[in-house]
Amino acid sequence: MRLIQKISSVARLVREGGVDQVHARLAGGMLVGIPASVLTGRPSVSTLYYAIPWKKYPLSQFVRVVTINLTGAVITDSAVRRCSSA
Repeated sequence: MRLIQKISSVARLVREGGVDQVHARLAGGMLVGIPASVLTGRPSVSTLYYAIPWKKYPLSQFVRVVTINLTGAVITDSAVRRCSSA
């Protein structure tokens, strides 16, 4: 429920602030930023660092695949990260 509230808050800020593009930084930012960009119809970009994929929560692989596929562009500094994201 908190995640939905955060996504709604960011979507509201995007709309009210006239944001042109949402930049979601790291896996945690993708959880909120990418759904907010989809809700507002704004393009998005995600930045991912480090070679070890984020696996803190059981559904992280599913969430990562969904959010990356909804992202307009992904910027990363790791070939391992790039390959593990798809």
